[in-house]
Amino acid sequence: GSLNADTLPPTLKKLKVSNNTLNNEIPSKLGEFENLEALSLNGNEFVGKIPSELSNLNSLQIFHLQRNKLSASIPVQFQQLTSLSELRLDFNEITGSVPKQVCDLRDSGLQTLVSDCGGKNPKVSCSCCTECS
Repeated sequence: GSLNADTLPPTLKKLKVSNNTLNNEIPSKLGEFENLEALSLNGNEFVGKIPSELSNLNSLQIFHLQRNKLSASIPVQFQQLTSLSELRLDFNEITGSVPKQVCDLRDSGLQTLVSDCGGKNPKVSCSCCTECS
């Protein structure tokens, strides 16, 4: 199935839909939920790019996208997620480098940053990740 953001209450603080075989793309409309503090979409089958609109989630602290089929690169706009303490992007098809601007969040409270930067042929280049899968 897919995630229908139109049915969610606008004051939502936590959205945890892990391991639900949700597919299609992550709805860019999720970027409108400015009170969201935790967004866990891990363990699904989301495809496509990570919507840059999610960078509007100024209250977001926990952001789990691991174990999906997401591709493209990590949006540089994520530098706006200054409340973020945990960002997990591992076990996806994401490629490229973690933007320096996202790495700079490590100086302002981002404690956990995980991507597919490990192994002999890493898909992601990351100079600031706390863990590489």
